[in-house]
Amino acid sequence: MLLVNTNLCHDTFPLPQMTGLEATAVCLQLHKHKKLIFVSAYLPPAATIAQTGLDAIFSPNDAVILAGDLNCKHVSWNNASVNKNGSAFSFILS
Repeated sequence: MLLVNTNLCHDTFPLPQMTGLEATAVCLQLHKHKKLIFVSAYLPPAATIAQTGLDAIFSPNDAVILAGDLNCKHVSWNNASVNKNGSAFSFILS
């Protein structure tokens, strides 16, 4: 769920169909025609996110904030272990 103040200029932002990842997004219109994509997401513990799904969110957009419960583990985030989803997200963020 995303809640957006009505004082902010915003539009819904369509996301591609992604296996396993449940997400909704909004595009906030910033000053000088710049945009910020805000994505609220949930990835169940047993689900696997495909790299193509992450690329579809991050690649075409300059400014993206992805928040939620992603059930990702990676040593870069002070976890003792790494799982497949953590590796996929770590690759995007590096």
